[in-house]
Amino acid sequence: MFFHRFFRQWRWMVGAALIALLLPVAVGLTNPQHPPKILPIVQDVSTQSLPLECLPTNLPDVNDPAQDLSFELIARVKADKSEYRMYRASRTQEPGPFPYLIRVVENRCQVLLTNSMGDDNVFLHQVVPLPVARQLALAQLQYSVNKAGGIDTFRTQLEQKLQQTPQSEPLRMPEEEVWAFEQLQLPLPPNVKVVPAPTQGEKR
Repeated sequence: MFFHRFFRQWRWMVGAALIALLLPVAVGLTNPQHPPKILPIVQDVSTQSLPLECLPTNLPDVNDPAQDLSFELIARVKADKSEYRMYRASRTQEPGPFPYLIRVVENRCQVLLTNSMGDDNVFLHQVVPLPVARQLALAQLQYSVNKAGGIDTFRTQLEQKLQQTPQSEPLRMPEEEVWAFEQLQLPLPPNVKVVPAPTQGEKR
């Protein structure tokens, strides 16, 4: 389905993904004490090379991640002592960027999520607290809006794709992405089926 393909291409910036690393309880999968906030993408951060411990491992056709992959920083969110950074990762030898999320705490980083295989069934709220997932989704959506040339252009392109999309089957979207669309007053297809985040106390 065309709209499914559109959202699949978009969701590498807004969430979605194959878990690269199972997170221990110490990662902080509880609600942060202070509301998370979006940080600007400044040059001194965006041009930093990822340290070795934050490079992906066991990716198909990637022998040396430092040489075979490039990373574009597209979202930063601060929550308490942690900073979450979402990258657009690309293989240098082929197209097809994928999302890559890390968590930085006191100059130490941990890989949280990657989507090199294009899995549509894993969402940001499964690896980070929902307030963080929402801000990451919003930051990535704002990135997409800027790349399109502004909110009006992005809305027009989205509405055109919605008109071309059959409504014969549900389109699954995690609640953090739906929330991000609502913040920017962007239209959602009528066949959206919201994938809720686990309630507090539920296993992620």
